Formats: sequence, C-alpha cells, structure tokens
Amino acid sequence: MKNPSRNHHYIPQFYLRGFAIPNSKKNQLRVIDKLERKHYLTIPRNVGAQRDFNRISIPGHAIDAAEELFSQMEREFARVLNCMKETAALPKESDMPTLFYFVAMLHGHNLHVRNSFANSESEVIKQVMRLLVSNREIYESKMQQVYGENVEVTDYEQMKQFIDEERFDIEYEHGHHLAYELQAMDAVRRLLARRKWSLRIAAEGTSDYVCCDRPVALVRTDIESLDNPYHPYARPGLDMPNTELTVPLNRRMALVATFEHESYVATVSEETIAEINARTVHFAARQIYCPDLGFKYSDNGEVKSGSDLVNQVGDGSAA
Repeated sequence: MKNPSRNHHYIPQFYLRGFAIPNSKKNQLRVIDKLERKHYLTIPRNVGAQRDFNRISIPGHAIDAAEELFSQMEREFARVLNCMKETAALPKESDMPTLFYFVAMLHGHNLHVRNSFANSESEVIKQVMRLLVSNREIYESKMQQVYGENVEVTDYEQMKQFIDEERFDIEYEHGHHLAYELQAMDAVRRLLARRKWSLRIAAEGTSDYVCCDRPVALVRTDIESLDNPYHPYARPGLDMPNTELTVPLNRRMALVATFEHESYVATVSEETIAEINARTVHFAARQIYCPDLGFKYSDNGEVKSGSDLVNQVGDGSAA
C-alpha cells in the first residue's frame, strides 16, 4: 500500500510549468516573494503547495482521497490547456466547462482565500463568545439552557477573562473548508460560463506573461472617478457587468473574460501584456512566478520590468 500524498498543490504543477524557463532542467522558474523580499530559482513542486492542504478526515476514505480527485481533474485541465497552446485557439465548445472549472479552482480553492475565510469564520465565533460573556445575566441564561435551570454558575469572571484575553485557539478539522470550496467551485463555474471569453497571445518579440499564487484577477472597467482600479471601493463580484477577469495560462497566453465584448483570439502588444501582468502582480498574495525578470508590467501608466519590481520588494536574491 503506497504512502498517502502529503504535498498538496493549490496552484497545479502542470500549470506552473507553463511559466518555467524554456528548456530548463526540471522546469525551473523564478519566484519573487513579496513577503520574504527576495527572489530565487526553484521547481514547481516547491511552490503553490501546502502540506495536507486537501487532506480529509472521513471514516472509510483515505486521507488523500480528495487530493487524488484533484489530480484526476488536473489531468483534464492540462489536456484542455495543452490543446489551447497547440492550436492557439479557445477550446471547443464541449471543453469550455472544463476550462471554467479550472478557472473556478484557481479562484476559490486557494490557500489565501481559505485563510481569509477561516479568519472571518473565527472572528464570528469570537464575537459570539464575547457576546456570551458581555454580562452575567446572558452567560447564566445560556449555561442554564445547556445544563439545566438548577445549575449553579460560579465561573463567570474566569470565563470572561479567558475570552476577553483570547487565551484560546480556534482550529478546524481537515476537510472543513474543502467542502465549502468544492461547493463554491460549481457556483463560480456557472457564473464564469455567462461571460464571453477571449484569448490574448503575446506577439513575437514581446515579454512574457507572469503567474502568481492568486492568478485570477477581477477589476472594474467603469469607474472613472477612481484613479486606482484596485481601490477597495472598486472591488467587484463575478456576476457584475463592466468588469474584466484575467487569467494567465502560460508565459505566452492569457484569458480575458467580460460580459460586454464578444469572444475572440488576438495577438497582443507589449502594452496589453504589461496591463495583464500588472493585475497579476497586484493580486499576488505573496509570490509571483516567471521565467526571468525581464517581464513588463504597468505601474501608474509607466511600463516597468520585473527587475524594477524586485527592487521595490527588496533584492534579497537567493540565486
């Protein structure tokens, strides 16, 4: 019996290989880490992953059963993306649902989305606990509901101090958030199917598209009063009109989806590549993945390079 898989990728390895250095050994790519303020070379196995990310705790099922399911799904995703690369075209109609599921997975089945959801869920629990000890009457009433009307409540002050000082941790069982993510993927897939999808192919001689640890970017296109499309007031939903969703597919191809424009395939200039890269760089929670530091991205109307970005986050080069 084989050992269960423990290194689970939320950014698939096959997808990361599309941003690797051409013809490099083991598909090496360069990582710009905004948190650790450094950049280095590594292989896809070492990034976009977390130990036991897809682990489940269900009697009668292997702990890596969900990981195996995602591996099967990724084989289908890889088939569709490889076909797009070979044909320089959008998938045939029967393969579009597979593409939507792939984008939905990148969007929601993600370490940083999960952490955000877990933090929000934990804060709700803490707020309920604070309300419970906000005064003695509420606390005693709740204890009597749970243990009976005749229970003697003597620990109110200790419990209030325990909760007010947050002398506890909130932990979730393996698979707790995974269940929500799988449900959300199907809902997101239906929303994505309503958009019109286009393929933007980098022209010969232009720089590359880059990827990141949160590669699905969504911005509003109808806000003239805000200079910054990433301003908190500009945050859109997937079902909002006048929004543009971008997803880099590999270092030479990217998807763009809107509600307003018809689908098409186009070869694009450095300017378009720089704008899509700007969104990818902005939406990166921590890491950006690229073949080299020569890529271009827009910054307040100015086109900059990956080297400029490294200088901004701090040149702590490890390789």
